Amino acid sequence: MILLHLFYSAVPRVFDTPRIRLMARAACVALFAIVLAGAVSRGEDGAPTVEPVSTDTPAEAHAGRGNVSIVHVQDAPAVEAPSTPTPTTDKVTEAIDTEAGATADQPLAEPEEPVAHAEAGAPVASTDEVPAEPVPTPVQAAPAHAAALAPTPDAHASHDAAPAHLPIEASHGAVAATAGHARSDAVDDAAESARRFWQAGDYAAAEKAFTRALTANVPVESKRGLVLEMAGLYRGADQLTKAAAVLEKYIKTYPSDREVPQVLLELGAIYRDLGVYSMATARFFQVLNSTLRVSDEDIPQYRRLAMKARLEIAETYAVQGNLAEAEKYYSRLQLLELEPADRERVLLRAAQMQFTLKQWLAAEKALAAFVAGSPESPHLAEVRYMRAKALEELGRKQEAVDEVVALLQMPVSGDAEVARSTSYWKRRCANELANTFYERGDFLGALAIYQALARASMDPTWRWPAIYQIGLCFERMEMPQRAAEAYDAILAPETAPAPGARLPESLVSLQDMARWRRSHLVWIEDAGKQLQSLTAENSAGS
Repeated sequence: MILLHLFYSAVPRVFDTPRIRLMARAACVALFAIVLAGAVSRGEDGAPTVEPVSTDTPAEAHAGRGNVSIVHVQDAPAVEAPSTPTPTTDKVTEAIDTEAGATADQPLAEPEEPVAHAEAGAPVASTDEVPAEPVPTPVQAAPAHAAALAPTPDAHASHDAAPAHLPIEASHGAVAATAGHARSDAVDDAAESARRFWQAGDYAAAEKAFTRALTANVPVESKRGLVLEMAGLYRGADQLTKAAAVLEKYIKTYPSDREVPQVLLELGAIYRDLGVYSMATARFFQVLNSTLRVSDEDIPQYRRLAMKARLEIAETYAVQGNLAEAEKYYSRLQLLELEPADRERVLLRAAQMQFTLKQWLAAEKALAAFVAGSPESPHLAEVRYMRAKALEELGRKQEAVDEVVALLQMPVSGDAEVARSTSYWKRRCANELANTFYERGDFLGALAIYQALARASMDPTWRWPAIYQIGLCFERMEMPQRAAEAYDAILAPETAPAPGARLPESLVSLQDMARWRRSHLVWIEDAGKQLQSLTAENSAGS
């Protein structure tokens, strides 16, 4: 109406026709619609909306009278932040960073306390950070104009008195704090139940209990340890994809946490086990980058993490099959100041890469250095095997034989796992090199290794095959008597099996072969004697 009035006063009477008036009304209506649409769109986009709140006395409000002079500011709904893509979609990861019992699919609940009246022009609090527990509103003096309009029990009371509803809010905050403690106790109970289920091997029940704890109405900071425990549960259950998703969520939720480098290290190992080598390498490099921003007191710990990350990068290249790149990394690591355990591992892996790549000279030097520097290593048998093979490839036969003999003379370890490993490498090394010498016609070299192999153990499954090979070597060397002694040692062993005990089929077959070879030697001997007698008779007759 104001616009129409202005229009009539500004337009000359000559243009004041019914048609012009109709057009003016239509223009005003269109302008008003545009302004209204803009206000609505601002409200929908998240801008604070303003609603009139009556400041009249209860009696006036009931009577429908009074003016509106104070506004009630409502917070805009919180906007959910986009989540980082993870290898799997899991409700547990969506609930890690939620508070007040909300999940990623459900907006956070509004606080239950009464909404305080904001003064006109006062800043509006952001809703991006929702308190985990309702916080009591501090009792403050009301604004001057609010106090003037508020009802007072005494006409002579001061205009600075606080509104009557403030003590009620404080009471509500105390109740909310008590409820927060109850929720914290419920989280502890759920976490303890999850641990019990985990120890019992019931991973499904443990997962449900962890989920209850992570979706509880507690601050997100208190869920830090539960997230790591949840990842450990998944990894223990061999659910590596879920474990990776939980750890990725942990890094996103707590980017400044001191445990992030360790989490990245574990995450890289999980990706490597899953065969995602590029992501594994990326996470290990992130460990190196994160250790550049540490305080002085954390330097020793993060230096250890950085060294472990370098080792894991080299190991990832090796597992991936990129042996040349792995060998380069291990060779560079040897130049650093390493702890004894790390240096032993680096030397071993570098030598293994060189051996696999058939870099015989470099491998032999590295393996010799390992034997000299780590004589008590549980990997010593494997190292001696590789060095003997490298020496044989380099044509240093006697050194190779000496290395095999030294391997066969190694004492039996008290550790069952190390003892099995040593026994495996002894048998493999002796058989491979002795067979190689035998096939090349070097029967003397093969004989030396087989004899050392036979002396290494009195177990028939170990000893008899070596003795049989000794008999074959003596036959090739045209020493039938010594060959017959070897076969007799198999047919009539010094340590015969217990009465009633059955020999393995392999040993029974070996005895049959020794019996045939023994009879063959007797036939050759008889044939030789007959040939000699015939030759003597012919000489006498002539």
